[in-house]
Amino acid sequence: MDRVVEAEGKTIEEAVQTALDELSVSRNEVEVEILRENKKGLLGFDKKTARVKIIVKDKRVVRATRLLEKILERFSLEADIANVEIEGRLHFNMEGEGLGILIGRHGSTLRALQYILGIAANKGEKTRMPVVLDIEGYRLRTEKTLKELAERLAEEAVLEGRAISLRSMDPFERKIIHETLSSDPRVQTISEGEGSDRRVIIHPV
Repeated sequence: MDRVVEAEGKTIEEAVQTALDELSVSRNEVEVEILRENKKGLLGFDKKTARVKIIVKDKRVVRATRLLEKILERFSLEADIANVEIEGRLHFNMEGEGLGILIGRHGSTLRALQYILGIAANKGEKTRMPVVLDIEGYRLRTEKTLKELAERLAEEAVLEGRAISLRSMDPFERKIIHETLSSDPRVQTISEGEGSDRRVIIHPV
């Protein structure tokens, strides 16, 4: 059940901070609804304080956000953390300077962070919710690149009449390859391997 607190302050920022202190959570862990902005009454009398409603986010979001904040702190980085639930998945995106170090070569560090984030977010939960981590839209750019790669390698597999193995990928990346080629009757895609070494094989039909 969501925890909800209403608070007042001279400004909206002060009201929000009062509620955060009461709940012992960070700004990224809550949703803020402005109930009343601070303003002066007629002729400057009866000045009204700002009032806000703070709703603590889902426990999975809270745990994941706290972990991301600790990771950023360890690397002396600052970033805005946003999250949204899409088709039963929790998507997190971080925006800030110098975050490339958290992506790594071919997204290897990002995949590792996503794996850890998924464990942290689902700890103690009866049902598991997949977690997707993105940094400055890296995965969106990767999706476009992977689609182009899949189409190019499919052509190569058909022309050369042989199976082509791609590099190891995470479930998100493999899904893009499978979906991109699912409508191509000339090829069939399967995933082989275990754990972090799992990869897609493109077979000509």
